[in-house]
Amino acid sequence: MDRDEVSVVKALSPTVAQILGWTADDLVGKKTLELIHPDDRPLAIANWMEMLARPGFSQRAVMRYRHRDGQYIWFEVEHSNELNDPARRLVRSQMVDVSERMDAIEQLRAGEQLLRG
Repeated sequence: MDRDEVSVVKALSPTVAQILGWTADDLVGKKTLELIHPDDRPLAIANWMEMLARPGFSQRAVMRYRHRDGQYIWFEVEHSNELNDPARRLVRSQMVDVSERMDAIEQLRAGEQLLRG
């Protein structure tokens, strides 16, 4: 996903659009904060601001993005600040669906809590 400095989507891969259930036309021109789970927004904002302050820097975080049907999907997102590159002037975000990993972690936590009683 390519975004501008205020996180407005400029372009995205068909794979990300498919995973989220949206078309590229649905998302281009929208701020991604609208798609991020409310509980993850403070992390998303802090992560974004740190990345913006460091041109050429990459920043990683795990957060949930809203699927078109209203469910949330876990992604590991790596933002690369390419705003100072005159040929690009964007933030490139690599997104990997980590829902299965996060579900396994949640099941493990629930099992540990059950054992602690």
